Amino acid sequence: MVLRIILFLSLFTNISLLSAQWTQKANAPVTPRRNTTGFSINGKGYLVLGGLNSTSPTHYQDLQEYDLMNGTWSTKTSFPGTARRGGVAAFNDTMVIVGMGWDNSTVFKDLYRYFPSTDTWVSITNYPGSGGREVFAVIANGKLYMGAGESGITNFYNDFWEFNFSTNTWTQKNNIPFSSRFSGVYFSHGNNIYFG
Repeated sequence: MVLRIILFLSLFTNISLLSAQWTQKANAPVTPRRNTTGFSINGKGYLVLGGLNSTSPTHYQDLQEYDLMNGTWSTKTSFPGTARRGGVAAFNDTMVIVGMGWDNSTVFKDLYRYFPSTDTWVSITNYPGSGGREVFAVIANGKLYMGAGESGITNFYNDFWEFNFSTNTWTQKNNIPFSSRFSGVYFSHGNNIYFG
């Protein structure tokens, strides 16, 4: 596994490169929120978790599925953990892992695998790393890689971990070679992992 660090200077956008025009799609049927987690698998997009930071914080655990072909949203089985925001989703063509985050008082390290074909969730071993919210997370080579993140307003990390699905165990790897951080951009492509 080769770890590649890159710096992103542009935003990911939903714009047609051929026409250079935005196209309005159906609005998600959810209460407006921030720190929402999203993923895509099997040609569909998903929206889960999120919350509002106010004097009376509200957090969500509903799961919404967007069907691009039909342009419609449908509600799926809610995330089984506590409602939260600042979570993470790691996904590839065959699996999705969702979890972590916080609810303004508790930092969570629980993780769940989502199976779109049966609309079910199964827990996996909790993340043992330092950060609990807004960590980097990707799936590559059939393994889950997570690291960095934060556990409070001033506690940021750069530790790095590998999860083996076959043995259901975590192994600590060398720290990510940049200063402690959270809420970055991350993805995998082939056998490489990219953080920025």
